[in-house]
Amino acid sequence: MVSVLLEVAILVFAALAVYFFMAAKRNKKTKIKAIKISKRNSYFKGMFLATLNLLTIPYYSGLNIMWNASGWIKFMFLDIAIFVLAAGLGTFSVLYLYVFYFDKLEHKTNRFEKNANYILSFLMVILLFITVVRVLNR
Repeated sequence: MVSVLLEVAILVFAALAVYFFMAAKRNKKTKIKAIKISKRNSYFKGMFLATLNLLTIPYYSGLNIMWNASGWIKFMFLDIAIFVLAAGLGTFSVLYLYVFYFDKLEHKTNRFEKNANYILSFLMVILLFITVVRVLNR
């Protein structure tokens, strides 16, 4: 039964390799057209992201309960100030990195998108080779 499945897998991997290679060959560069985005849509996206930020409240509450139980934090002014400063600096640094690398990542995404079918075709050839070796060694 396993040998039959491996033989079927050879056909499937070969077909997928050919399909992805042909799809990559006919992939033509498309012009990017501007899309009109309504301000209302952006407002609701912002409200959704703000709602997701509320999910950190249970996380930090659980973290503070754990730290209080283990004796790491005593809820004195210095402990609270250090926690707030660390959380604020962590958030600032992550958001700064998002802004700083956004443009670079946008250009790399286009390059990956252009070559994704070649990558998938290459992966299918590797799986095809591994499966053929497994069938021949049985």
